[in-house]
Amino acid sequence: MSQLGESVSDGEYSGEILDKALGPDGRLQAGGPQAAAPPPDLADAPRREELWLQIQENIKHQLGLERYAIWFNKTVLMGLDGDSLVVGVPNVIVKQYLEEEYREAVRNAAGELLGPGVKISFDVEPGLLQEMRARQRVEADGQEGQGKIETASVEVEPARERIARANAGSPRPGPAPSSRLRLDEMVVTEANRWPYLAACEITCQGTPRFAFLLVLGGHGVGKTTLLQAICGTALACGAVERYEYAMAEGWGNDYYHAIQGKKTWSFRKRYRSSGMLAIDDMEFLDGKMGAQDELVHTIKSLLDAGRRVVLSSAIHPKDFAEARPALRSLVADTLCLELAVPPQKERMALARELARRRGLKADDSVFGLLAERCGGSMRELSGAVRSLAACASMEGADRAGFGMLHRVIGAAAGARRRMVGLGNITQVLTEFLPVTQDQLAGAGRTRSVCQARQIGMYLARRLTPASLSEIGRFFGGRKHSTVKHALGRIEQLIESDPEAADIVRQCEARLTRA
Repeated sequence: MSQLGESVSDGEYSGEILDKALGPDGRLQAGGPQAAAPPPDLADAPRREELWLQIQENIKHQLGLERYAIWFNKTVLMGLDGDSLVVGVPNVIVKQYLEEEYREAVRNAAGELLGPGVKISFDVEPGLLQEMRARQRVEADGQEGQGKIETASVEVEPARERIARANAGSPRPGPAPSSRLRLDEMVVTEANRWPYLAACEITCQGTPRFAFLLVLGGHGVGKTTLLQAICGTALACGAVERYEYAMAEGWGNDYYHAIQGKKTWSFRKRYRSSGMLAIDDMEFLDGKMGAQDELVHTIKSLLDAGRRVVLSSAIHPKDFAEARPALRSLVADTLCLELAVPPQKERMALARELARRRGLKADDSVFGLLAERCGGSMRELSGAVRSLAACASMEGADRAGFGMLHRVIGAAAGARRRMVGLGNITQVLTEFLPVTQDQLAGAGRTRSVCQARQIGMYLARRLTPASLSEIGRFFGGRKHSTVKHALGRIEQLIESDPEAADIVRQCEARLTRA
């Protein structure tokens, strides 16, 4: 065996390996070099360029032209060492993003040419970095030479960006506009007592007994109100000097915009230096792996620094269809409490208290009917009380009766026909179809049961405010993607099968009949 200094030169070895990868016509052959280990570097520049062009074509087919143009247009092949391929990128930000999101895509693309065992890594290529900085200098010099006419457009663009972020739900530094709500202003029922006590604890001054809270709950149960009240209370009582509240979808969009705009440093500084982080509607991060990774690192950074974190979600992150193991592991170590719609007696007391705060009086029978007809969600109940108070104010009355209540409920019913619950749907389905309620929520997969269940999901989406995830949970704990598939199937069935369409119409008519 030859010693290290006596081995063949890198250039000779590189040429030999590439000869095996390239055919007589200079094109790459499928399968690639798998028997021999490639060298630390590729000395033959034309062949190296040909190899990378072929890999890029494969990447383009996998990702599409748009994503390819954003992330891979300015990349090079830096080296091929053994079974490891090194991709050169212009800066650290692109390097990190490609490692997180597209390593597997590059591995698959390269594997078609070099064999399935190829390993992929990314590194900053100094030439690309210098080229990027030179281009930025040229662009900056060009802008300076365009005079005052261009200055106005430069000042307008940041304002447009702020408006776009606001419309997209991007997070703003605390306090948020709705943070005026405080925990001591919330109406506490038995259904939300434990989440309320946990909220009080995490907003206390000094060191709370726990610093990481996850609130679960379905559509309209008050998760957003609770998170905003937590932020407002923590700020008002001095537990934190600054907080960050964001909807998960807006937070994720803001993160990806920061990557594309090369502003990840300022993004991380903003969130990781806050005293409290509140992320609402976590289910929108399902499948967004890069955003999940960033959130995990942010939460760990905050908790290690003694800060506080509050999350809310309609689905537990460990039940996401696509979730990083690190996220599942992280949320397994948090205090997790569930918000639920209170029973009718508590809804009645809640309606009475909400009406009292608006200076509205009514008999218990009015509040009882209000609680019965608006039992779908807390948001629905709160909206009905607000509408009732507005109606009384316009009529110059301080007391609401059945007539006024029926006008308010009738107006809402006219807008969305009749308030329908998920339980009403399964009841009607059993009248029209040969299925039982247990079968609709069970694991049975016979054709008749599956079709009845899909019709139920379709009607639930049309006639109730329930989300796809809530509908899926009601019909036997199924995923939101299953519900989405069911909606498409029934829409097709209605168009192609008159008999099935008639059954769906009859069920809907029964449910919406006044």
